[in-house]
Amino acid sequence: MLKNMAVRLIAFVVAFTLVVLIVPGVERNGNWSILISALVYMVINATAGRILKFVTAPLALLTLGLSIFAINLGVLVITDWLVNGIDIHGLGSWLLAAVILSAVSLFVNYSNRRRNRR
Repeated sequence: MLKNMAVRLIAFVVAFTLVVLIVPGVERNGNWSILISALVYMVINATAGRILKFVTAPLALLTLGLSIFAINLGVLVITDWLVNGIDIHGLGSWLLAAVILSAVSLFVNYSNRRRNRR
C-alpha cells in the first residue's frame, strides 16, 4: 500500500510539473510548490474525491464519465485554493490541467490494479 502511494505521489509530481510547463496560464511560486500541490491533490482526491465519485456513480454512467472529470476539476480547484504555490488563470488552463491530471490518475489507478493482481 505504501508503495502504491509513493508511485501515485511521484506520478502526480510529474503531472503537476507537466501542467506547469505545458499549460499556459499555470505558474508555480516556490521551490516546493509542485510537491506540496501533488500531495494535497492526492489527499483530497483520496478522501473527498472518492466519496463524491461513489455518490455520483450513476451519473457517471449516464454521462460516460464526464462527472468524474468534473469531480477531478473540483479537486484541482480546492487544491489551488489551499496551496499558494500553484496559480491557475483562465478557464482553458483549468480544463487542460484537469484533463492532464485526470489522465495521470486514470493511468496510475490502472497500473496499481494490475500490480495488485500479480
